Amino acid sequence: GVAHTCGASDSTTAGYRFGGYAGAQPGSDVIDKILFSNDSRSVVSDTLEEGSYWLKATSNYDGRKGYISHGTSGEEVDKMDYTNDTVSALSTPFDNDGYGCYVTDNGVAMFCGGGYNLVGTIQKMVYATETITTVVDDAMPEGAYNMTGCENHESSV
Repeated sequence: GVAHTCGASDSTTAGYRFGGYAGAQPGSDVIDKILFSNDSRSVVSDTLEEGSYWLKATSNYDGRKGYISHGTSGEEVDKMDYTNDTVSALSTPFDNDGYGCYVTDNGVAMFCGGGYNLVGTIQKMVYATETITTVVDDAMPEGAYNMTGCENHESSV
């Protein structure tokens, strides 16, 4: 029973639901796992680094990792290793991705756009090095808040 949650998948075996608003601040730190083979749900024993809601997530399927924003609490990013369902904090966070959106260029990089304070900025994190750079300032024509994004997974692009 939570709202303002997010999800991601490891692409082949399971989907994950992260955090959410459970009726009190700061929010839930729980991670649910849904196995694709039989639709069974379980609670992952590791949790998010802190409870939050209005989270965003994406995955690097090649690296078997997921990346989850802390939503309302700002710039921190959790990294989930799908091979053993463990969570750690990304060492260098985005400038501010609270309420932003995440998308992946699988195997290459993830992108964070929008957000509470940097609504027009798009940043990129290279998966191999986990380094973050600003790609474009003022990329969006007007302020955006609690954004969503979509990914193009066409292999010929």
